[in-house]
Amino acid sequence: MDYIHIIQTLFSVFISLGVGASTIAVSQFLFAMRDKQVDPSERSMLGVVYFILRIAMGGILATALLLTALNAAPFMLPLGTFAIATFAMLAILYGNAIAMTMHWIPLRIAPAFQAGAWYTLGISNAVRAAGVTMSPLAYALMYAILFVVFLTAITLILKRFMR
Repeated sequence: MDYIHIIQTLFSVFISLGVGASTIAVSQFLFAMRDKQVDPSERSMLGVVYFILRIAMGGILATALLLTALNAAPFMLPLGTFAIATFAMLAILYGNAIAMTMHWIPLRIAPAFQAGAWYTLGISNAVRAAGVTMSPLAYALMYAILFVVFLTAITLILKRFMR
């Protein structure tokens, strides 16, 4: 295995780490909000998960940029739809993280942005590995559908918990 394959493997590992941590983050957030507030112990646990998410985000960005600089698949120049979609999802993840930190986005919407982007990354990476090419519209629709699914699920769960 050469160094490009190692970087490509790390790229996939960081996506898997992010999808898993995102699932835990949304689950813990919903559990923490059952009493309409996040107590210090819940905040501490969420902090650990958010740290893991940031490791995954940094790892994906670093490996994607490295693969682009090396002109290696799937980030060969000119960038194809998978690479552009990956960078778009990273922009959503970084933008959402900043917006959450600065309290610019409601806590009920932020997890849907986050989970939608992580699951889009995970699914699109699996589809690409299977040899399927997707159009830009397909990536956009996938993200939009996942965002709506997560937003609806989060809203319904919060309504049930926050009666």
